[in-house]
Amino acid sequence: MPRNASPPRRLPPACRIAEMSTVAATVDELRANRTNGGSWMARRAIEALLEVAAQPVSSTEELQERLRSAARELAMARPAMGAITHALGRLVAAAQTASHLPPDDLQQLVSEEANGLIASRERAAASIAVHLAPRLTNALVLTHSNSATVRVK
Repeated sequence: MPRNASPPRRLPPACRIAEMSTVAATVDELRANRTNGGSWMARRAIEALLEVAAQPVSSTEELQERLRSAARELAMARPAMGAITHALGRLVAAAQTASHLPPDDLQQLVSEEANGLIASRERAAASIAVHLAPRLTNALVLTHSNSATVRVK
């Protein structure tokens, strides 16, 4: 494991119902959320998929099927939110390309990929700030989003 990587999140042994209730709760949360943007929602979806990946499985195929099923449900919570679909797609694709690994190794790979994705999203904002700071002395920065996340009624 890389020096700064977090250990994979492992849940205590639980039944499939508990695993799916986590996904269902996150789906409900994503559907109802009208405050946060795509990046935040993508992170929540990744975290839910991490919990699915941490569940005990008997085979690599079972793990891949659980990941695909949960990713579909999570992505359909907000189908117009590309950040969610993209992030989940990266995780599922990583699992698919490593289908030769035993389940424990595949769980580790998915965890590392997910943690890397979360870290890269956090670094992006800091990187933008570092690059633009010299140009923004005494400046006002406005941002605009055409996101369907927030609707005023």
